[in-house]
Amino acid sequence: MASSKSPSAHRNNFLVVMATITAFCTLATASESEAKITAFFSVGSTCAGVPSASFETGGSTVKMSLCVNATTETLCGYTAKLQAADIRNSGRFKVTSVAFGANYSDPNSDLALPIAITHPAATSDFGATVSRIGVTTTASQLLETFDISPQAGTKPGTYAISLAPTSSVGVSLDNTCAMPTDSPIDASFKLIQRPSKTNAK
Repeated sequence: MASSKSPSAHRNNFLVVMATITAFCTLATASESEAKITAFFSVGSTCAGVPSASFETGGSTVKMSLCVNATTETLCGYTAKLQAADIRNSGRFKVTSVAFGANYSDPNSDLALPIAITHPAATSDFGATVSRIGVTTTASQLLETFDISPQAGTKPGTYAISLAPTSSVGVSLDNTCAMPTDSPIDASFKLIQRPSKTNAK
């Protein structure tokens, strides 16, 4: 039996199918971009260090850099919120200064430093947006360097600072940054103070 649908109905059905396929492909592309981007912390002001550092209470600040690895994705900016490992370690360290990477000159917010690293994370966004449209990232791209200061009363031990779950990078699928897609990022950094020989006795 011949179809009773008009040519216009067939055309509408075809357009619906094509729109569905396009939407699926867009989501797949976004998911692929998310999977390729990873963040990590590095001791010092470059991305070449390890994700840990020793410290002394009342001593010098520790430099900790936030970096990303990716392939060909175009980044538009990022959101970075720092948090302590748990409520017991909330406020033991403060961010005293920040220095943004060369590609990120426009901070997301005015930071009233120093800012305590708490659990849960404070609302302060340490992120920034790109200084020019279309920054294609590569391995070990520097986003930002933090100066971390241990607070009085911080006892010897190992402490962790991590990115809060709301941290992300903005990824452009069309290289214009007109409608970037948020891709979550996660990273952790350890601060270690060993007991002195005097205290260990």
